[in-house]
Amino acid sequence: MSPVSHQRSARRRLLCVGTADVQGDDPSIGRLTVDTIFAALGELTTCPAREPIEAVVIAAPSTHRVPDMLRSVEALRRLEPGLLIIATAPGLPLAVLDDHVDLQVAGPLPIEAVAQLLDGTQEEPKATPPAPSTTPIPETDIVSAVPAEAVARITDTTLIASLLQSTADFQGLLLQALAERSGQSPVRLEPGAGRADATVVHYEGVTYGHLVATEGADPNPRLQAWARWTAQWLRLEEHLTRLRNEALCDDLTGALNRRGLKRFLDSSIDKARRARREISVLVFDIDDFKSWNDRWGHEAGDVILRHVVQLLASVIRDGDAVARTGGDEFAVVFADRMPPRTPGSTHPDSIDGIAHRFQNQIAGMKFPELGLSAPGGATISGGLATFPWDGDEGSTLLRIADERALESKRRGKNCLTFGPDAVESKS
Repeated sequence: MSPVSHQRSARRRLLCVGTADVQGDDPSIGRLTVDTIFAALGELTTCPAREPIEAVVIAAPSTHRVPDMLRSVEALRRLEPGLLIIATAPGLPLAVLDDHVDLQVAGPLPIEAVAQLLDGTQEEPKATPPAPSTTPIPETDIVSAVPAEAVARITDTTLIASLLQSTADFQGLLLQALAERSGQSPVRLEPGAGRADATVVHYEGVTYGHLVATEGADPNPRLQAWARWTAQWLRLEEHLTRLRNEALCDDLTGALNRRGLKRFLDSSIDKARRARREISVLVFDIDDFKSWNDRWGHEAGDVILRHVVQLLASVIRDGDAVARTGGDEFAVVFADRMPPRTPGSTHPDSIDGIAHRFQNQIAGMKFPELGLSAPGGATISGGLATFPWDGDEGSTLLRIADERALESKRRGKNCLTFGPDAVESKS
């Protein structure tokens, strides 16, 4: 595959993974080396925009490990689609890699060739012949010393995929991989020390728990050697979870933001389409919210917004979601993945009742944080749209629900509008 020319930054960086061999220096390219593919993903996730990582050089594995490399490359592409990915190793090129990496080099890669590739001035670098390695694998480096034939069923790319997909069983997969690679089974991660045979798992001052594999009186030396490996994965999980929350959630209320709403709604519609069931979207805002801010200050407005989200969270079910889409504007997705909310009810009739209950509860809210003289309660105006009757895309449902919310405003506020005939429903 020929590399694609991109417009490049003056402060670009090259990321070398594992034993990838890049020789020489180039003042226009900063070089960063990491041990594993998951560390590479962490660097890509956190690199500053002013110093982008524009190329990754990764050592190609032996033939029977190629599927693992392909999954690693796929993970890199997901994070950074425009990334230049180069494979280096004796014996390249391999036909199976052609459609996945931008270039294959059989030997050490001159860094000036990388610069020319990034600039689009060279199609293929001329690699220098590989020198025989005389450096033994350090005995203390347990992770890199694991022989290829001992690689377990849970690979690094399996763990990366779990992290990228935000699956709930990541720690279970991690402990399974640890048991397979360390030869200690089963392995548990416990929150407190409390035992003589527990091995602490910590990284950069953060303790994630303690590994326990046996009932012996002393910490297992094999687990001690793998504790840092475990801690690095847990640190990456923590970091990606925080970044995901920051990207998809509203800082003030903890509800989804617009980006998170789009992702959740699109996913819910796909699942509803396959299962042949309905979902509904309620869009509403708080009536005369500006007057609250003008009279009591923006801090008072923030209190009200947080109370509204807390109240919504107590009304909806696990498969539903709340989003804050603007200042005082909200959307609720009733994904309806479980049995009817009320026996014998149908969707969206049961949603109508929930919306009314929420509307009444909002009107009865108290705000003790604002003091004894602050008024209680607020009113809302909203509209409801349902898949598939009102639309088969998230953007369409949101638009129709918003139009019905505007109709509720025109009808005097403190009202909800449902259905294709825009039937008014007052609290």
